[in-house]
Amino acid sequence: SFNNPQLELWKNFIMMPLLYFMILATIDNKKQIMSIVWIMLVTTFLMDINFYQSQRWISHETFLKTKRTAGSTFSYLGPNEFATFYAQMTMLIMGLLLTVKEKLKKTIFFGLILFNLYCILFLYSRGAYLASLAGLAFFGLTKKRIILVILLLLFIGWHTVLPKAVIERIEMTKTEEGVDPSVLARFQLWGEAIQEIRMNPFTGAGFGSTQYLGFKTSVGSENKSRRSLHNGYIEILVEQGFLGLSLFLYIFCLSIKKGWNLYQQSDDIFMEGLGLGFVGLVIASLVANLTDDKWSYLNVMGYFWILLGLVVKANQISSSEKEEVFPDIETRVSTLGPKNI
Repeated sequence: SFNNPQLELWKNFIMMPLLYFMILATIDNKKQIMSIVWIMLVTTFLMDINFYQSQRWISHETFLKTKRTAGSTFSYLGPNEFATFYAQMTMLIMGLLLTVKEKLKKTIFFGLILFNLYCILFLYSRGAYLASLAGLAFFGLTKKRIILVILLLLFIGWHTVLPKAVIERIEMTKTEEGVDPSVLARFQLWGEAIQEIRMNPFTGAGFGSTQYLGFKTSVGSENKSRRSLHNGYIEILVEQGFLGLSLFLYIFCLSIKKGWNLYQQSDDIFMEGLGLGFVGLVIASLVANLTDDKWSYLNVMGYFWILLGLVVKANQISSSEKEEVFPDIETRVSTLGPKNI
């Protein structure tokens, strides 16, 4: 039935992979790839401005949940999802920053990263903090060791560097009084989910079934059903089993491979940065989904599927260019003929 709410959820989700196929079918050259990436960067900057406008009159001396707002850009999404989008895009921009040579572009990319970090900080998403650190660690290990030094200094002196409200948000994860109630609620949900997984370990209970399975938390005064398990991996296991999770992670592994191949093999600086940044984006996404399910949101993951299409297309263009420049020996011999040889 078209009125089935699970079918509606599936339709909303499958629109994202379709973006990948649309990109492959319509993009023909590097200029188009660069244009789409720049459009993404401009829209991200406009979102930065919008977020700043909604936050500039709010005092961040102390942390309050009421200060966690996504602004009007993603009005129906929570701050965790919004912050994950920013963490992913920051990794993409970081890859571009670490490869381009022009000072103007470096300045633009560096400014965008600073604006994005402002948004990530004051959305108070611990999952996005962790995702950003994981992505930056990747760049430190593969491209610039100085990033690892900066991360080490941040780890040592974060109490003095970070804004006070951000420090309070991080410290409330575990205090002398115990673990943060929101963290305890997640543990409860995951414990219940494991029992459900044992009942259907290979194929799961069905796509979009989590909200109908009656998962509850009893932390504090709350005792209500939850529509999300706050862990993308566990949610896929519940709904699609180990088979579904394996196939899904296989897509992300291939995505990392495609991005890395583009970074290693492309002769174009911008494409090189696109490949490196895309790998960082995927790593940030994988880490962010440890604390919540962001894979099912078009607003958060739509850019991932578009960028995957751009990376694959860039690899194809790069390979075809090399074949034109360096034809194989057999082709050259047959063209020249014995006399010319």
